[in-house]
Amino acid sequence: MIMRAFQLFALLVLFGVGGAFAQTETATRVDFAAWEKIAARAEASVKSDAVSDAAFETLRQELVVWRGLFGVTKDSNAERIATLKQQISALGPIPEDPASESAEIIARRAELSEQMNEIETPVVRSTEAYSQAGGLINEIDQVLRDRQTNALFERSKLPINPFLWATAIGELGQSIWSIGSDTQQTLTSDTATAKTNQNWPQIAMLLVVFLLLVLGGRNWAIRLADRIYAMTFRGSRTLGFVVSLAQVLLPYLGFLALVKAVDVAGVIGVHGQVLVDVFPTAALCVLVSLWLGKRIFTSSDGHAIFEVSAEQSRKGRIAIAVFGSVFAIRVLIAAIVDADKFSVDIANTLYLPLTLISAFCLWRLSKILRVHVRLNSEEGEQQRPLNRILSVLGRAGGIIALVSPILAVLGYSNAAEAIVYPSLLTLGLLAFISLVQRLVDDIYALITGKSGRAEQGLLPVIIHFVIVIISLPVLALIWGARVDSLTELWTSFQNGFALGDTRISPTIFLTLIVVFLFGYFITRLIQGTLRMSVLPKTKIDSGGQNAIISGLGYLGIFASVIFAVSSAGIDLSSLAIVAGALSVGIGFGLQNIVSNFVSGIILLIERPVAEGDWIEVGQYMGIVRSISVRSSRIETFDKTEVIVPNSDLISGTVVNWTRNSLMGRVTVPVGVAYGTDTRKVEKLLIEIAADHPMVLVDPPIRVFLQNFGADSVNFDLKALIRDVYYVAIVKSDLNHEIIKRFAEEDIAIPFPQRDLWLRNPEDLAAALSNQKTGPKE
Repeated sequence: MIMRAFQLFALLVLFGVGGAFAQTETATRVDFAAWEKIAARAEASVKSDAVSDAAFETLRQELVVWRGLFGVTKDSNAERIATLKQQISALGPIPEDPASESAEIIARRAELSEQMNEIETPVVRSTEAYSQAGGLINEIDQVLRDRQTNALFERSKLPINPFLWATAIGELGQSIWSIGSDTQQTLTSDTATAKTNQNWPQIAMLLVVFLLLVLGGRNWAIRLADRIYAMTFRGSRTLGFVVSLAQVLLPYLGFLALVKAVDVAGVIGVHGQVLVDVFPTAALCVLVSLWLGKRIFTSSDGHAIFEVSAEQSRKGRIAIAVFGSVFAIRVLIAAIVDADKFSVDIANTLYLPLTLISAFCLWRLSKILRVHVRLNSEEGEQQRPLNRILSVLGRAGGIIALVSPILAVLGYSNAAEAIVYPSLLTLGLLAFISLVQRLVDDIYALITGKSGRAEQGLLPVIIHFVIVIISLPVLALIWGARVDSLTELWTSFQNGFALGDTRISPTIFLTLIVVFLFGYFITRLIQGTLRMSVLPKTKIDSGGQNAIISGLGYLGIFASVIFAVSSAGIDLSSLAIVAGALSVGIGFGLQNIVSNFVSGIILLIERPVAEGDWIEVGQYMGIVRSISVRSSRIETFDKTEVIVPNSDLISGTVVNWTRNSLMGRVTVPVGVAYGTDTRKVEKLLIEIAADHPMVLVDPPIRVFLQNFGADSVNFDLKALIRDVYYVAIVKSDLNHEIIKRFAEEDIAIPFPQRDLWLRNPEDLAAALSNQKTGPKE
């Protein structure tokens, strides 16, 4: 399982490089006779049950190579074929009467048609073979998946049978004794002695490296990482994490040196070489489990992933270390079982104790997960999403830890191992992802200079998401997915999907995004240049400048989209009918948005309203702060913002107080008592207004006697002021001055007065008198 991830990575790299190289090669002639033999053999193998999985894997690899060749060939000469079609089309349609066409045109059409057939024949055959190869690959994958599924439900003899235990231990001991005997025989051979004598300096150096790195390397790395974590300089946590990786790397290099020394000495026989080949993998399992347990449950930087008690942390570290050791033993035993071809019953008997121990480790870790969730969840509050996920994992792990031993004891060893080992490896993968995400946060904080963890930043969140996406293939491999299935999925992803007559692939999509972003960047660059350098030097007002910049932005984005689609080679003509039908439905649903969009364009062109204008629309009055493509933003004098749809500004009634100039009229109503000299009032009001610095004397100030009210004679003082934004202040100043001057001139400003007339006052007086003296007896 561990090596599958490395195989997947290597295959993806080879596919990418091989695909890029193949596309640069000129299409060569394909040996279709050889392909037909391969295809026939593949069809016969799929129908046969005697073909082994290894043979199917080999055959599948051959089919993948052929499919890649056909994929290049079927897309070759596309430009030449298009040119020939245009040439034939230029000759015009074949007339009903061939005699009416000149011999030269007939000959030319025949020549071009012959060239077309010669070029299209291998393309058509390659296209058909490409589909056939893909179908055969899918059939082989289906056969392998069926076999893998059937193997899960295969039942062997009960592994708890004592007779099986005696036989299993005997066969395992015989294999180990055979390895020892083979090694002893190799050691005493003249060839091994001569090889050792010849290479003893290299062997000695490798053994010294092994002793230094294995015996001291991990301890050195632990002490150095702890010292770095204890420091408080910037980036200490990031450096400490990187140094902690040496706890795995240094001992692993030491074990590789040991394996190399054994290989150079030539002291291991054929049987022993099986264990030597898998020994580094087994050692890596143990080293990774020790490192992971320390990083998860005890962290020198004070930020462990699982915040539980010291006792729970100790149990967690032990459980992870025990599972790592068990998995290493499982790798070694599996190598012996495969090499010596043990029976299924014997193999399952040997695997039983390992499965039981692994199930116990899973149960212990699941319990710690639940404890962690309980300690980090406040009572009465809803759990956070991460805690809910951990809670589900803890419960699922506990169930698997109970079910897998039962399946193993009943003989369903494959099913038991298929759930218990992947469950533990999944927990390890999730823990490793958490550590990497924390490292990303630390690096982000180190670069940006922000203290603490940068969990709230957008860039770390995006990187976290990318890390999770990258880990999905590894998770699929852990749960039994085949590398070939993942590479097939990757191939399908590279081929893309069909949209009409156009195929959308990652390359086309990337081209589309890059070209659009380039056009968008150029548009913003031109907008910035106009805004900062060009337009300020013109006589265009600010509203016109904003209209030009906004219009250029919309035009640039539209042109970027068109150019990006053309550059990516996407032909949407086949979708014209569908797009037309959708546009009708979308038009009804989005007619208000479209109306606002068109209104926004009209506002930018005609500019009846510009940014900075004082307008009154409906019940709102304020300053226009921005005009976008859908709506406009108005700031009222109460400092509240109102979003007004652009259609209201076009179709509704809008009062623009500052459209042509800042001048505005102020109207002050004044009432005086009856009997006052009206001409004197008129003259006095004009003098008061003329004395105000904001009031203009041209056009002249006017005073109108409006009407005779119930309590006063009503006048209106009307004057133009320099800045309409000060209308409220000017009106207030004029009112203050009117009160002052009217008082000086002894002019009364009346207020409503009412006279109350009572009917039969004597009856009212008698009633009041009776109320004071009381009722008569």
